[in-house]
Amino acid sequence: MSVVHRHNPALQQKLLHACLHDTPAAVLSLLQSLSVAEFRTAGWLLGENVLPQLDSARFWELFNVVVASCSKAYLGTFLKGAVRLRQRGKLQWSRSVLASFVDLSTAIDRRKMLEQLLPTCQTAGEAEELLCALGDETYDESAPTLLRLGTPWAYWLLFQWMRRHEGDRELLRDCGVRLVRKGDRLSFNMAAIVRQYFDITSIPGTFSLNLPPYAQGRMERSPENFLKVLQS
Repeated sequence: MSVVHRHNPALQQKLLHACLHDTPAAVLSLLQSLSVAEFRTAGWLLGENVLPQLDSARFWELFNVVVASCSKAYLGTFLKGAVRLRQRGKLQWSRSVLASFVDLSTAIDRRKMLEQLLPTCQTAGEAEELLCALGDETYDESAPTLLRLGTPWAYWLLFQWMRRHEGDRELLRDCGVRLVRKGDRLSFNMAAIVRQYFDITSIPGTFSLNLPPYAQGRMERSPENFLKVLQS
C-alpha cells in the first residue's frame, strides 16, 4: 500500500499560491507535472489545507477546469475541500459549473457528490437546489442515495419523491421495509411516516410514532413541520 506523506510545506505553499493566483489551466498543469508520490501528497494537501482557503467563486472556477479534466483523479480531492468550505459557511452551489459537470459526469460521480455534499445542507432549499444542480429535478436517480444517507433533509427529499410515486404501492412498501431494516430511530420514524401517510399497512414493525390526519396535512406543507414529526 502506498504511503501518503502529509507534510510538505514547500509543495503546500506552491499549491496555495497557484490556486490563489494562477489560471485554472496553470493549476492543472502544475498537478500534471508532479511525480506520483508528489501527486498523492498534493491531493491530501489540496483537500485538507489548500482548497478550504479559497472563496466560493475561486473554488468553482478551479473545479470547472481541474475536475472536468479527469473526475477520477480530482473529484474526491475537491469534494473534501468542498465539505471543509461548507462547514465554514464559505461555499454556495454554482448552478452553471455543476450543470457543465453533469454533462460530462457518470452516475457514480453524481452519487459521490450527493453523498458528500447533501449532509452539509442546512435548509431544505439548499438540499433541493443541490439535487436540481446535479440534474435530478425528479429525484429519481438520487432516491436510493437519499434513503441510504438517512439525514433529515435526505428524508425530506425522499418524502417528496415518494409523494410523486404514491400510486406505486409496491415501491413505497419496499422503501418502508428498507427503512425498518436500517434500524436507527430516524429511519424507523421515516418508515412510520411512510406506513401511515401512504397507508402501506404491510410494512412490518411496531411503531411508536403516531401520525393523526391533521399532522399529515401540516407535514406535507412545510419541511420544518416534516422535520418536527420525523425527529419526534
